[in-house]
Amino acid sequence: MLAFCSNSGNISIASVLAEPPKIVSILKGHTGPVTDFDWSMTNDFLASTSVDCTIRIWSIKEARCIRIISEPAPCLCCSYHPFNNNIIAVGSERSQLKVFNFSTGKCIFSKRLGALPTSSPITSLEFSSEGRILFVGDSKGWIKWFSWDTTSSSVNQIGKLSCGKTPITSISYRSYHTSQDNIPALLINSMDNSVKLFRVLALSKGIQLTLEKKFPIKNSKHHLRSCFCPLISIRNAACFACGSEDGSIHIFRYGPSVIKEKVNQLQGHTSVVTDVSWNYDESLLASSDTTGTVILWKRVKHVEN
Repeated sequence: MLAFCSNSGNISIASVLAEPPKIVSILKGHTGPVTDFDWSMTNDFLASTSVDCTIRIWSIKEARCIRIISEPAPCLCCSYHPFNNNIIAVGSERSQLKVFNFSTGKCIFSKRLGALPTSSPITSLEFSSEGRILFVGDSKGWIKWFSWDTTSSSVNQIGKLSCGKTPITSISYRSYHTSQDNIPALLINSMDNSVKLFRVLALSKGIQLTLEKKFPIKNSKHHLRSCFCPLISIRNAACFACGSEDGSIHIFRYGPSVIKEKVNQLQGHTSVVTDVSWNYDESLLASSDTTGTVILWKRVKHVEN
């Protein structure tokens, strides 16, 4: 299944394995543009946020909204906990970070990350793969990270880092392998014409982020996103795909043995590519652009004569 959202407030669910791929349901309920959505661990549920100041939980099987959580400000981003479908983190335009229990709809944690009126909207969220750290990006270029205690559901800020002065539009977490080590990493999109790869270091005093590489990409006006390649990233290098304001999809690799960092450039869109997403085995890549076009790319094996 592939999901994609629009400024109309609708979320479309498509079957990409059908021939040809087709939309199987449209989730309707938001009254304003959908700003973000995230699949649950089992893919049974989908959480979405909108400028209409609501968070909605959808049953994919029933194709209907099963819970609405109303907020005082537009909700800009959300992220399911990787091992607990009941836990959803949400960031708002008023710099409010909240964690909700999906089953009850109750807020179990709330913290404003800045004082009004100078606070920065929270623009991106991502849990670490084991669910112990929550990374938060804002509109002024700050990354802040919080510890998450699964037993007590307590959340505590344990670090922060400035990535510049432009909005953080995407955060992805994944570990990649080299011949010597397993390296946890963060992939950060920000509107400064770059995608940044950070190494996540676990120290005795907490978590530290160190910049490994800054990749050039055209991105200064739009909220673009990138994602790690799920299989290549566990081989011998970090690999990721990202959209660009040049209308292309750029695929990069990074590692000690990598000579050519830019692996590929996919062209097919006629406008800014805003988001990209791989399926689990990297056989398919979906991309979207500012005209509302979604393209599904299929990996083919290259055979040299």
